[in-house]
Amino acid sequence: MPEPTSRNAPTTAPAPTTPHASAPPHAPTTPHAPTTPTEPPGTPSAAPIEPAPLVAAVDRLADRFRAMAQSRLLAGVPGHASRAAAGLALARDLAAVAQVLEGDRPRAFPDAGAFAAGDQLAVAGHDLAAALAAAGDRTAGGRAPVVLPVPLGALAVGTRADAPALLAAAVSAVAATAELCA
Repeated sequence: MPEPTSRNAPTTAPAPTTPHASAPPHAPTTPHAPTTPTEPPGTPSAAPIEPAPLVAAVDRLADRFRAMAQSRLLAGVPGHASRAAAGLALARDLAAVAQVLEGDRPRAFPDAGAFAAGDQLAVAGHDLAAALAAAGDRTAGGRAPVVLPVPLGALAVGTRADAPALLAAAVSAVAATAELCA
């Protein structure tokens, strides 16, 4: 009968290997050689959209709503019955733009109550950030802009906008709501 092994018994580790150990001596030491773009000259750049500024702004504002006292959350601000209503209005606008970017028609965005405003804002903002990142290649350089179903930042309803313009308008709209609800 074999003897039981101890949990603390020494084990043998595999010998460390170096990258390219099996490569011939004349092989390059870099894993990938740089590539050149295959687009013809004069083609608009389809740089990916980096939505990090939107995510950061939305997360900060959502955290403020989550930490807000009930009396402040329910207090009115110019143009809205309460700070929660202002947050919900922004969440609805961000969600509508995300849905249009994804090729859908804007759908109703529910009111889950004043205490859910921060969470609803975070979800809608992150959805828009993901839609912007995915749409960046389709809209960069003026290709395939979307028509805004709602006003967003300085952009009016019906404005045709590409992903970089939508990102800037969304960050602006979040900042405006943050200032309004300060």
